[in-house]
Amino acid sequence: MFVIRGPIGSSLFVPPLNFVRVFIPVDEEQLDKKQGAVEGRFLLFAIGRTKVYTKRGELTTTDGRWNNVKQYKGYLLDLDGTIYRGKEAIPGAAAFITHLKTHQIPYLFLTNNSSASAQHVAERLVAMGIEAQARDVYTTSMATATYLQEQAPAGTRVYVIGEAGLRDQLTDAGYVVTEEDPAYVIVGIDRAFTYEKLAIAARAIRSGAAFIATNADAALPTDAGLFPGNGSLVAAVSVASATKPIVIGKPESIIVRYALNQLGTAAADTLIVGDNLYTDIEAGANSGLDSLLVLTGYSTREEADQHHAAPTHIAENLPEWQQRISL
Repeated sequence: MFVIRGPIGSSLFVPPLNFVRVFIPVDEEQLDKKQGAVEGRFLLFAIGRTKVYTKRGELTTTDGRWNNVKQYKGYLLDLDGTIYRGKEAIPGAAAFITHLKTHQIPYLFLTNNSSASAQHVAERLVAMGIEAQARDVYTTSMATATYLQEQAPAGTRVYVIGEAGLRDQLTDAGYVVTEEDPAYVIVGIDRAFTYEKLAIAARAIRSGAAFIATNADAALPTDAGLFPGNGSLVAAVSVASATKPIVIGKPESIIVRYALNQLGTAAADTLIVGDNLYTDIEAGANSGLDSLLVLTGYSTREEADQHHAAPTHIAENLPEWQQRISL
């Protein structure tokens, strides 16, 4: 059985069916129902909220937004442009997190930011009024450390271009951060990047060190606009060393695989949510996850229509998505 509830003022076009009933909750506005045969269809105009039950077929409103939405068992949530913008939470984000908690739906904040620890990210979210603990956050630094643990034992020498979040994660995992004869060169965002760091990294890679990038984001969102992202640093090292890196973060599947292991849900039951077609949505496509593009940040609906990796769902914001899954 399929259910539709249209928003106030919406119109529902119902195909010919064996059975149709319309129910209005007692606390809602009266339904102005105009029933007539229009090419064998019923045309319903809802002033309040309507529920239409049918025996077969998937129904949508005329704009295609309201349909039989899958109920996902887990969520991977992007941060910047999805949960917050700059230093402020995006309206409705806190309520959506509360919704997931209330319904005991597991989630992780999945971020390509390698500069901050999970604890720091959680504290930032709490300061914005969003419930969060370190265990709710999964960063590219965490994923990079996990990947390295699959490749090399603790005590292995690594040269790091990056900030405290990355350095501390690798040190805590038992790796020796050094410029001397490293087996791995790991590049994360570093706002103190210099030519000397570039030269050390390039020489090490040309001497046989493996090259790992936490992510390859071209731009870094800030309150002052888009600044060069880690992809800019990675590109410099790649050109200087004539070597392509192993990329850990979105849109690659490595970070998604680790996040799913921590979340405890299967890919088929998990939705990845974000504002960026090139990272969040492509990460879903590369990892076998359904995706939701929210139009509160980087990418637009028009761009999504042309993108090679189309999102499974598009919503104006998280409140709209919450309304859909609550119907």
